[in-house]
Parts: sequence; C-alpha cells; structure tokens
Amino acid sequence: MTASEDVPSPIIQAQSLSKWYGQVIGLNTFQLRIMPGITGIVGPNGSGKSTFFKLVLGLIKPNAGSITVLGRSPWKNPDLHSSIGFCPDYESLPGDSTGREFLTLVGRLHMMHGTRCQARPRGRELVEMEKALDRKTGVYSKGMRQRMKIAGAMLHDPNCSFSMSH
Repeated sequence: MTASEDVPSPIIQAQSLSKWYGQVIGLNTFQLRIMPGITGIVGPNGSGKSTFFKLVLGLIKPNAGSITVLGRSPWKNPDLHSSIGFCPDYESLPGDSTGREFLTLVGRLHMMHGTRCQARPRGRELVEMEKALDRKTGVYSKGMRQRMKIAGAMLHDPNCSFSMSH
C-alpha cells in the first residue's frame, strides 16, 4: 500500500476562498478541508454558510482563492452534479404532488427512468418515508418534507451529500 492509499482525499477543499457581493463580504480567505464522513457546518446568520454551499455547488464563482469538490472545480462543471446530493433549506416540494411523484421528478433530472428510478429505495428507506410516498407532500409535516428532500438528494447515489438548514 502506498502513502497516497493510506490517506483519503478530501471531499471539499477551500484555499484562501473569498466571495464578496459589492461591499458585502460573504467569505474572506476561507480555508477548509472536509474529509469523508459526516461533517456539520454551523455558524450565526451572516457567517457565510449559504455562500459556501453555493460555491460548493458551483452556483456562484469565487472572487479569489480556490475550491474543489471531489478533486474538481465546481464552477461551470455540470458533470460534477451527478456526484453530489443537495438538500436545500428552502421549501422545494410541490404540495400537489405525492412523494413518489417528487422522487420520480428528481430521478428524471438525474437521467433515471422507469424501473431504474423505482429500484432505488435507499434514500426513502433511510429517512423512513416508504409509507408516506403516495400522500400529497402538501400534507406532510415540516420534518416529513425535509426527510423527503433528503431522500431526493440521495436518490442518484451521490459520492457526497449536503443538507442546509437554518
């Protein structure tokens, strides 16, 4: 076994990462290395958590420094999205659709169709939503909606998953 096999690669690495919006600083020379496993990112409102996740997803471009996700730059890299599961903090479930319809939609966005999409029970079993799949998401409790979003983020079996909450 070589030395490089002993040490896992970071899932996310930020070096001197900065993002500002006009005169407002979102992140300032931020350094971070996230290794495989479970990591929580916490901080007060305005500390840059949402900006950081937008940079991780490649939704915005850093003004300075660098960020890599799974060893690749997320900016203008849509192929990387197939390796990432993301659960947003904002409400994103269509209230007039069932949980099953929502997961089918998410599967189609990841180019999963028919039985391939239905054969992926991992996320919905993990969040214990099997019994509620045929109910409208509009009647779900807040916790059930969050669990369904997590199931959607895990549906395509990503290499890493992110969940935001305030």
